[in-house]
Amino acid sequence: MQNSYDKFKEEVIEYNRTIINLCKKNKEINSLYEGYKILYSPLIKEPQFMLIGINPGCGHKKKSSNEFVEVSAPLPEMEYFKYSYSLAKETRNTFHKAGLLDVLESNTVKSNFYYFSTCKANNLWNLSSIILKSDNMDLWEKSAEWTKRLISIVSPKTIICEGKSAFDNVYFCLFNENVDWSGKATIEVKKNGFHLIG
Repeated sequence: MQNSYDKFKEEVIEYNRTIINLCKKNKEINSLYEGYKILYSPLIKEPQFMLIGINPGCGHKKKSSNEFVEVSAPLPEMEYFKYSYSLAKETRNTFHKAGLLDVLESNTVKSNFYYFSTCKANNLWNLSSIILKSDNMDLWEKSAEWTKRLISIVSPKTIICEGKSAFDNVYFCLFNENVDWSGKATIEVKKNGFHLIG
């Protein structure tokens, strides 16, 4: 598993270098792009859960215009136990109520659909659009490919998507079709060997 992950993360690192080079040429890209982060937990094979959000937020902000956040190694512990930002607290609370707090801490992998850090979701969409127009790099396509590969490397029993946008993106990249929410606040899908909750 570690070997597969090491090859995978090298691709992400190389892609990040390409975006950083674009930042040097394009002030608008530089103003939106903060860097990248792949995992927020240890790398675990066949965990009970894999949490997938949409992208790293403002907590992963670059220190200066040329000092980007670059985190490719798995973390030694689940980030949700180290920090108290709202999503971390909400997730701990939900797992606590379900009697699964220990599973969150020791048998869960956390990542995002996009590894590219921006301060707002709108900044991510703007960044994607600008990079696609200026350099024909499709961040969604690359993110979908990487998400499938990371899911394959980790092989989680259940994937929990943190929000509708994350669920829609993960679902589309796995099944090549859109989700019919039909007024539902939550959704659960068991299909082609995958168990998704959103």
